[in-house]
Amino acid sequence: MSGGYVANAGSFLLDVIFGLYIGAVMLRLFLQWSRADFYNPLSQAIVRLTNPVLRPLRRYIPAIGRIDTASLVLMLALQMLNLWLSLMVAGAAGAGAGGIFVLALAELLAKALYLLMFAIFVQVVASWVAPGAYNPALSLV
Repeated sequence: MSGGYVANAGSFLLDVIFGLYIGAVMLRLFLQWSRADFYNPLSQAIVRLTNPVLRPLRRYIPAIGRIDTASLVLMLALQMLNLWLSLMVAGAAGAGAGGIFVLALAELLAKALYLLMFAIFVQVVASWVAPGAYNPALSLV
């Protein structure tokens, strides 16, 4: 692989931008599955951040039961686009769609596990620091 400092910086920037938005969509999906309070200020911020992209997708991709398939498709598409752009920046143009698809699924699974571990960690630390205090963020965890 060729590249250099500019390619590394570009790849890092792509990973951060896509990772934050994919994390927001994933957090919204987890909040929907857990039936969290959507009047919470943090929930409202996540909904406002993800609605511009998810609302048009929901017209064409309906939900299946409690599974928001539009969110799943959006996360997979964004992760695949992130991987493809990162490969283009690095100079590895010969990657196949099947390989990118499998790698995107693995990356999404890893991000979901990290998000759940982070939620558990926040819950544990909050129980030590302020066990009786109310915080909007902690009511979502």
